[in-house]
Amino acid sequence: MLEIIKKHGKIQTYYDYTPKINLHDRTWHLEIERINVYPRLFEFEDELMKLPAVKNCLAIMLEENFPKGLEMKIVDKNGKPVQNPNYEPFLMAEVLGVMIYKYLERYGYDFHEEKFEEIYREMIDYVNSSGMELIVISPLENFDLRDLDEFLVDEYKIRRLTEREIKALIGFGYHLGFTFSPDHGTIENIYCIERIIKTSKRHIPPLQPHIEDFVTALRLFKPGVIGFNFILCYPKTAWGFSWSGEAARHRYSYKRPPKYIFERQDLKPFLFLWNQFKKVKNCLVT
Repeated sequence: MLEIIKKHGKIQTYYDYTPKINLHDRTWHLEIERINVYPRLFEFEDELMKLPAVKNCLAIMLEENFPKGLEMKIVDKNGKPVQNPNYEPFLMAEVLGVMIYKYLERYGYDFHEEKFEEIYREMIDYVNSSGMELIVISPLENFDLRDLDEFLVDEYKIRRLTEREIKALIGFGYHLGFTFSPDHGTIENIYCIERIIKTSKRHIPPLQPHIEDFVTALRLFKPGVIGFNFILCYPKTAWGFSWSGEAARHRYSYKRPPKYIFERQDLKPFLFLWNQFKKVKNCLVT
């Protein structure tokens, strides 16, 4: 497959601005970066589908019931399930196509078996998994930690944003700082709340409830203005949904005094409040 794409395809090279992050100084700016875009599989799908190796791969995937593992549901134009659907084009796109594109992005055209094995194992683990794990984060506005780098309470973690997450947030148009222009800015909000949730491979549930309860508890705990305006989610592994983001229902600017400072000495009393909060929440639900 790599040989056919290399023979007939053409790498598109262009230059674009990309964010460069300095977490130490809490700043970012744009720099020009060279980007290579490899040919997409669908451009050569007809030729690739004729390859004996591809036919064998598709036959094995059907024997191993990959469509069930991937939660594939083929429906007609009226939304009704298709009887005895042809899964081969979908397996070609979602398995072989994704594997090839991931390989090209990481290693280019030259084939190395051990590198392919790494991507193959990622794919098998994803197909055999029950559902998918999503990392859900939201930058905390007007918030800072003191005397600790991060802390964990139940399934919630307060930590620094990663450079990759900051780039994604900038790409979605979220303003990480309040000094902002089209090509640079101050990253005032470098902390986020994280929660890992289990979901199906085909449907992302509403994300805000996974963040809102914990922020509410923080607000009840001590003085200080704290908020969240944006939610970012991405798969924990290299497979599954692409990165996505959504604005919170209520969008406010939270840069106003007093700033919310969470300190190491707050951990124990906050944990007590959090446990009480959960009990009240459960009583209200039931």
